[in-house]
Amino acid sequence: MVCAAILVAFMFTPAKWVWWALLIACTTGALEMLDALEYAGRYPARFSVYVAAAAAMPLALVLHNDAAAILPIIIIAGSMLTLFTRKRASLEDVAAPLYIAFSTIIPAVLLMLADETPNVGRLLLFISFTIPLLGDTFALFVGRTFGRHKLTALSPNKTVEGALSGLVGSVVGAVLFGYVVGGRVFNLPIAPLWHFIALGIAGGILGQLGDLSSSLIKRQTGIKDFGALFPGHGGIMDRLDSVLFAAYAVYVYSRIIIR
Repeated sequence: MVCAAILVAFMFTPAKWVWWALLIACTTGALEMLDALEYAGRYPARFSVYVAAAAAMPLALVLHNDAAAILPIIIIAGSMLTLFTRKRASLEDVAAPLYIAFSTIIPAVLLMLADETPNVGRLLLFISFTIPLLGDTFALFVGRTFGRHKLTALSPNKTVEGALSGLVGSVVGAVLFGYVVGGRVFNLPIAPLWHFIALGIAGGILGQLGDLSSSLIKRQTGIKDFGALFPGHGGIMDRLDSVLFAAYAVYVYSRIIIR
């Protein structure tokens, strides 16, 4: 209910407030991942993540789409500096910040840019949350009830049945909140139905990959949750991992299909 209330509030909140909320949430998620790696005895190059977080908003406001191309360059350059500032710098310590930024800061910028899409930007931002959230809901209930075949060793509780039902839930999320709510309730200029079916499938697959990638990090670092911000539910990344990966599908749709 809390997540639903926040999403509805986002629909009517000024863009810059939404953008700052996204950036703050994703930066917090990035710090959670950095802390998890340090807890496991690794020493990722925090500097490049800090720089990316600081540069994200100015780049999005000034350069718009080019920001998505420049941010990775900044992150790579910042990570490579560790080769010159540390006596010992492992490849893992250099590469980890790049992975973290692609899982948090860059998706935040992509969601900002998708929000700029004429007429339907805020709806796309809304859908980027509903696709993985409904997918997770379907996967949880169906997986617990009918799940029999294990999906992967990364997350023992996930099943093939749950993953497939999760894709169904993602399609429902895209169609229900995009085609039905956007087109019928808000009377927005909506694309054909098959667009939302395809977007739900693509976003659902990426969302599940984001969830599995978080499971990999937890397994490697020996933690159960990324944080304790939400009692009983973990930290920011425990809630947003699938949303931020689904953001890539929404951004590509907004820039290639719509425009």
